[in-house]
Amino acid sequence: MELRRGSADSITVSITIDDSGSPHPWGIVDQPTCAMPPPNHDSPYQFADIEEGRRIEEIEAGPFLSFPGDLVVLVLSAQASSVYGCARLGPPTALKVSGSPSATCSDDLEAGPSAPPGRIAFARDVLSDSEIFVMNEDGSDVRRLTTSLGLDIKPTWSPDGSHIAFRSQRDGNDEIYLMNRDGSCQRDLTDDPTDDRSPAWGPDGRSIAFDHFFNDSFQDVAIIDARTSQVRRVTSSSGEYPTWSPDGRRLAFASARDGDYDIFAIDADGGNEVRLTSSPGYDMYPAWSPDGEWILYENGVNGFDPTMEVHMMRPDGRDDRKVTSNKVNDRFPAWSSTGRLAWSRAGVIVVADSPDAGPVEVGQGQFPSWWP
Repeated sequence: MELRRGSADSITVSITIDDSGSPHPWGIVDQPTCAMPPPNHDSPYQFADIEEGRRIEEIEAGPFLSFPGDLVVLVLSAQASSVYGCARLGPPTALKVSGSPSATCSDDLEAGPSAPPGRIAFARDVLSDSEIFVMNEDGSDVRRLTTSLGLDIKPTWSPDGSHIAFRSQRDGNDEIYLMNRDGSCQRDLTDDPTDDRSPAWGPDGRSIAFDHFFNDSFQDVAIIDARTSQVRRVTSSSGEYPTWSPDGRRLAFASARDGDYDIFAIDADGGNEVRLTSSPGYDMYPAWSPDGEWILYENGVNGFDPTMEVHMMRPDGRDDRKVTSNKVNDRFPAWSSTGRLAWSRAGVIVVADSPDAGPVEVGQGQFPSWWP
């Protein structure tokens, strides 16, 4: 293995292995030794498998060198059950990274101006990493908000448009972070050793639904108060990717409790849970319409299906129909407050005026979230 500084902006990792006949998972892991990482531990950098016996990846130099702990490159066996190869990178050199939390930042959610209408927050890959960006709904004025080591994905706006919550792996495991709408004052909201994912900001401006690993097997939907960080559990049989009804009374979510993913709905206090889909495939990532009449979601054979489609249905599961039908990967649907749609089509964000209108490509990215 070789680690080479390519420029002020990037570092190149080169790996050559003898076994070129089987794919090998690999990543850069935040630990000091070459042991197998613990279960549900997310690598700060995760890459496509090594399939031809050699792999070269370019990563961002600033976030990598600013990581606060030891790092190792781990190449796993073809079955991902043991360490096939390892290189210790040691503690990186401390550098200041723009966009990192500042000691002068306030935790007051009223701080910071609101974003202008028509902005979309989204995630985009940058040098084998993922960061949060914002842009206009036509794809113009793209601005990057995060520069951390590790995935930053799944942004969600506060109801007044002044803040963004998002999922980040910068600390070695998934956490829910908050930042001002311009990317300033980034802070860890959940700050615990287990994984916290998929934030959805509630209409009341304080409640953020997310999924949290309450045990080693499944995550459940929980709600955290963005001001006090108090957490309460909503589901008890697994749940993830929550979305709020416009009135804040209900949550739709996905669950694999029966072996494959389906969409469910539940009261925000944990009562009145109902199942909305029962297909044999993969129903995931619900998004409630602003009038409360429809729920978008993605559907496919499984989570690796390259031909996912966007569907819509009533909040009780009736009147299910396809929004897309084109044999490409349509994922991560979102509604705007005016009833417009956005989703990711094969890694490109598309925007449509209605479920029946033709979508328009506006830029590379995933996990679009409309300004409220």
